Amino acid sequence: MQLLAKHLLALAIHAPILCSAQSLKESLDTQNATLSKLNSFLQSQQAFFNSLSDTKDITVLAPSNEALNLLADDSDMMDKMSADPDLVTAFLEYHVFQGTYYPSNITNAQAPLLVPTLMNGTSFTNVTGGQRVQVVDDDGQLQFLSGSLNQATVQNIPNGQQSFNFSGGTIYIIDRVLAIPANITDTLVSANLTAAAGALKKSKLTADLTQASELTMFAPSNHAFDVVGSALSDMSAADLADVMGYHVVQGKVLYSSLITNTTEKTTEGKDVHLRVEDGKMFVNGARIVQTNILVNNGVVHVIDNLLNPAHADARPDPTAATQAPAFAGATTTGGVPFTSGVGTPTSTTEPFVPATVTSVGGGGGGGDPDAPTVVSGGSKRVVNMTKTEVVRVMVLLGGAALFLNV
Repeated sequence: MQLLAKHLLALAIHAPILCSAQSLKESLDTQNATLSKLNSFLQSQQAFFNSLSDTKDITVLAPSNEALNLLADDSDMMDKMSADPDLVTAFLEYHVFQGTYYPSNITNAQAPLLVPTLMNGTSFTNVTGGQRVQVVDDDGQLQFLSGSLNQATVQNIPNGQQSFNFSGGTIYIIDRVLAIPANITDTLVSANLTAAAGALKKSKLTADLTQASELTMFAPSNHAFDVVGSALSDMSAADLADVMGYHVVQGKVLYSSLITNTTEKTTEGKDVHLRVEDGKMFVNGARIVQTNILVNNGVVHVIDNLLNPAHADARPDPTAATQAPAFAGATTTGGVPFTSGVGTPTSTTEPFVPATVTSVGGGGGGGDPDAPTVVSGGSKRVVNMTKTEVVRVMVLLGGAALFLNV
């Protein structure tokens, strides 16, 4: 932990702001009934605590006692953290935003906020400027969306306020820890985009995309693969690589707030055409139905059709409930292709709910009562984490229990 403290001493963002005159310690102490575990840990790490206290223009996400208790009961996680102290560093950095985001900054935002954090270590992220957290206002309830579609909700403090200030910025208490975004393959599998994960594997693109920096993937849903299964079943690995490469833009992380009417070059070499029509987002003739799934080197958006590099001129019909497949004449083969040997998803519910640019709310879920609930516009991801998801977060943040028993 001494190495952690020394490393974090170097973290500083010097941008003056006007806010509470209280120090970070004084402000956290006012909420000790809810933050006693976090406070005890921070007080035992004076170098780190002093560094954070001296940093200006930041937003601290403070996990509540209950949030930390979710990670406190697995001794194997303690062993993982002992073996990899950099994981603790990444965990802490990911809970601190660059910039001060008061509740009004969030509620007044005209688009989803993808806020950079202090987490820059290349072992855990390959996104320039700090790995992001999505911040949304869901009917007045502030939420922070992190990796693997996990959601942390702000807990109001006793006076009814959603945040409280200190001399360097503001603090939110959250009911779950954030999950560090995983690599693209693990994320696709956990989100039940298993056909896309399997197609990348068969086309031998997995390693290249996992190691790449700054990418955007438009990942077809399992249903999208199923309806054109006959067109894919006999494709060679090289031909499939052309198709899957046409779903990836490298060199740009195109969060939903950056999607406009424009053209982008794919790794396959041809252009895709992004459009915003009637409040809906499209790529060629496919609709984006889920936005801003964070991965360690960029972002994934789910689309309702495969893209076909041979039909780059495909255009959407914004009035249609579903878009016509880009592989004309293709039919289902009675199952989802490329899923043999692919890992088990965290949820059996596909993130297949229409996303819009201008609104948040509405449907989601599915038939599985233990599955995540997904809501349009990239808002709500997980209302209640399943036991499987809790374990997965513990693996991602392995050993966070090291600082809980203090």
